[in-house]
Amino acid sequence: IVVRDWQADDTGDYSLSLLVIPGATTSPQDQHGGVIASGETKSGSIDLEADTDAYTFTANVGATVVIQMSRESGGLHPWIDLYSPSGGDAEASAGGRSPFSTALLQGHQLAESGQYTIVVRDWQADDTGDYSLSLVVIP
Repeated sequence: IVVRDWQADDTGDYSLSLLVIPGATTSPQDQHGGVIASGETKSGSIDLEADTDAYTFTANVGATVVIQMSRESGGLHPWIDLYSPSGGDAEASAGGRSPFSTALLQGHQLAESGQYTIVVRDWQADDTGDYSLSLVVIP
């Protein structure tokens, strides 16, 4: 991991976080995240501008998911990334729905069976706020 200023012409303090997929979804420094079940709604907070929160669920290949993240307070612009059990690049992403207070991943069919990871964040990693996250898995 290499960290630097965008144009290498400024200095300042920063924070760094690491999320390994599959892996732990919470840490002592950030308790938001964990397991989410179909039909459940969780609440969380993007506390720092570059914060991410992760939630896991287990589903079978061919299932269809509906995942929605909604801003509850602050300037947060919701963004969702969905990662498959095998990791790699995001399998699907959603965000930026006008008025930029909701991200909706609707009707996405899962490509494999196992534990999926939902990563939620601010769209441009420059705002904070509280959110709600809901999941529906349709067998």
